[in-house]
Amino acid sequence: MKMLVRALPFLLLVILTCRGPQENVDEDARVRALLKSAKDQRYNIDSRYRWACQADSIASRLSEQRLHIDCMLLISAIELQRGKIESAWQMVQKSAVLARNLRDMEGLAIATSEIASIHQSKGRYDSSIQYFLDAQFLFDSLGEQKKIAQNLVNTGIVYETQGNFDAAYKVDIRAATMLDSLHDTDDLASVRMSLADVQRELKQYGEALRYDSQALNIFFERRDSGSIALALNNIGNIYRDSGNFQKSLVNYFEALRIKKQLKDEREIAITLHNIGKSFLSLQDLDSAERYFKEALIFETSCNDTGGLIETSNSLAKLLLRKGYPRQALQLAIDASSKSSSNTPLQDRLANNLVLFDIYSELKRGDSAITFARKSFALKDSLLNERIGKEISTLNAQFNVQQKENEIQFHKQIESSQTQRIKTQYLTIILLAIILLLIVVTAILLQRANRRIKTLLRELNHRVQNNHQTLYGILVLQADKTQEIGQINLLKSLRNRVESMSIIHDLLYKDDYDGSIDMNDFIPSLVTNVSLAFGNDPSSLQTIIHVNGIKLNTDQAIPLGLVINELVTNVYKYGVLSLPNPVLEIYLSRKDAYTLILKDNCQPWNHEEFRTKKTGLGLSLVENFVKQLEGTWKIDSSNSGTIQTIKFK
Repeated sequence: MKMLVRALPFLLLVILTCRGPQENVDEDARVRALLKSAKDQRYNIDSRYRWACQADSIASRLSEQRLHIDCMLLISAIELQRGKIESAWQMVQKSAVLARNLRDMEGLAIATSEIASIHQSKGRYDSSIQYFLDAQFLFDSLGEQKKIAQNLVNTGIVYETQGNFDAAYKVDIRAATMLDSLHDTDDLASVRMSLADVQRELKQYGEALRYDSQALNIFFERRDSGSIALALNNIGNIYRDSGNFQKSLVNYFEALRIKKQLKDEREIAITLHNIGKSFLSLQDLDSAERYFKEALIFETSCNDTGGLIETSNSLAKLLLRKGYPRQALQLAIDASSKSSSNTPLQDRLANNLVLFDIYSELKRGDSAITFARKSFALKDSLLNERIGKEISTLNAQFNVQQKENEIQFHKQIESSQTQRIKTQYLTIILLAIILLLIVVTAILLQRANRRIKTLLRELNHRVQNNHQTLYGILVLQADKTQEIGQINLLKSLRNRVESMSIIHDLLYKDDYDGSIDMNDFIPSLVTNVSLAFGNDPSSLQTIIHVNGIKLNTDQAIPLGLVINELVTNVYKYGVLSLPNPVLEIYLSRKDAYTLILKDNCQPWNHEEFRTKKTGLGLSLVENFVKQLEGTWKIDSSNSGTIQTIKFK
């Protein structure tokens, strides 16, 4: 059953391809179905190439030029994967010419990016960077965010190959950010693998492993066998570079198993070569030799010249270590014969160094000196090439930036007038709206203010009525009572009500600013207490020093009630029949507020009243002092009493 499900796409493609015109098949749909299958990395690369060619044949017959461009670009990309560089080059050149003639900017941008990839495969990294930047410019003008990100990934790979890891990291991060915002997990996996490669080169193995593992999880979700194998191979590279050769082999062997199922000879050879390197690091020379030789077989089969040269050099070094210099010499000479001007300088240098070591071992001094000189010359060329590449990259970036600036400048000139008119129009509308809002807000605030004032006046009136009612009840009750103790109690309650009434009146003055002036408050309280006891206020000389102090309501209310109780106690317990009774009240502030009440009346035993707790007044004073977070001190003598309250 599983085999039937796996074979179903192939059967559908065969049916679509073989159906005749009499069946009225939609040829356009056939082309698109073939292209979709040819783009699917899960299928064998030869099958994908065949389907792409079939799609191109149908598109050509239908004269569907834009589909024809898509087919040619896909064939070029597949040919490049197969190592058919010249065939890929010819196909992409045709697609670029056709796209330019049709003014197909998207097709031209893709073709330009594909040309950059071909230059990259040939080792022409400066040209590759230039074409990638040109493609980037075209994609930017089209606003193709996904293709911009894909092109950035490819650009990062070239920067990485050049050893410019900072530039590679920057473009990869930009690509990852764009793809993440597009929720494109497929291409996001690819860019994370690129980031992993950069981190591996920078020896940040933990970060590299994290990026590759994230990509691997995405590939598992997609069941993309080819990409899974590629990610496993990369993870093996990270473990090998970090010195964990056993874990590297575990990942390499799993990647090799999948690649052999897919029959991708080039990828099989790469993993075989990596396995050989790991065994070589483990000093298992026989196993390393076996896997290097197997890699050579697959590289020869798929005509992978670059891989042949690299593996031949590795195997030659190994044979030299095992004591077989003549076999090593033959391998190195074969690798040298396959080198050309397109072979990367790094591989040619490695080959010359191997030949130098072999000839030195064989005591053939002249030949050793010859290859030593060649090696030095290649090192100089490699250095010059790197410098040239960096200069070319900077020039390419400058040219692209200059083009972008010119286009942007012209766009700004064209749109500036329209934008200015729109801005003025919007400004007028905005100002009108703001003015209307201000007028409406002012009217609403005025109405709300009048409403609040009315409510406050009503509330104030009701509170005053309640105070007066309560005060009247206490007066009537006192008049009906004959017992002295109850009369005094009712007087105390009446004084407290009157004190609260005074505070309320001060709070609801028209000029109330959130604080109460003690210059008005304290004299009012003292006068009220004197009148409550039926005395002429002048019968007790009162000296008040406040020094312009104002308190907020949280302080003024409990302090006023404290003063009311203490002055009441002077009238209740002090002897006012003295020739010149005097009450002095001082309120000052330095580090803290200090209230002093001093009288020359006959002292009374405050501690006795506190101990017995028979009076409510002293308890109220203690509670209000606590509310003020203050202290209360009493000093009594024959000359009178001094009470000191300190609070912050």
